[in-house]
Amino acid sequence: MADFCDMSRRGVYCYDAVMNARSRPSGYFLMSKPTIALSVAALPTEIQAILERTQLKGLQFSTSEIIDVDDLA
Repeated sequence: MADFCDMSRRGVYCYDAVMNARSRPSGYFLMSKPTIALSVAALPTEIQAILERTQLKGLQFSTSEIIDVDDLA
């Protein structure tokens, strides 16, 4: 849990996986959230480019306690 809290102090929302019977993630639940979220604009340009390619449409970490894998498809 300490690692999750440390990341959240740096502005990152931290989730852990819910594993199904096949040892694959079926969803994710919020472990810790930042007081002040890290802005993508504050990251190096190379990291911004990677994150722009991996956006999850319609998902807002600030309001998502649980993320269902089926909702990500």
